Amino acid sequence: MARWQRNGLAIAIYSSGSELAQRRLFESVDDADLTPFIARYFDTSVGAKTDAASYTAIAARVPLPPKELLFLSDQTSELAAARAAGLQVALSVRPGNHPQSDADAYEAFESFEQIVG
Repeated sequence: MARWQRNGLAIAIYSSGSELAQRRLFESVDDADLTPFIARYFDTSVGAKTDAASYTAIAARVPLPPKELLFLSDQTSELAAARAAGLQVALSVRPGNHPQSDADAYEAFESFEQIVG
């Protein structure tokens, strides 16, 4: 996250948890405060995570063209919605996640270190 920030990239979180809950979580990850690295928080008040209009709304609030945004998720239904809105997308592969039947349709990352930025 620090590398991305140094390189001028902004990080935003879109979660089904409230914005407040997200902030609380990122304040205490592994006894660290990651909130200085996070520019924006979005929750489902912008819409459902499987609805392309939600990602269009997020892009308008950032504001950047959708094609300049990268959305990571472990749910391909969310990736499909973000892709339909014109965002770049990638599958986040984490231990314990449920396999996604259409995972081969997406570039996959197992670590943030793999993401150039």
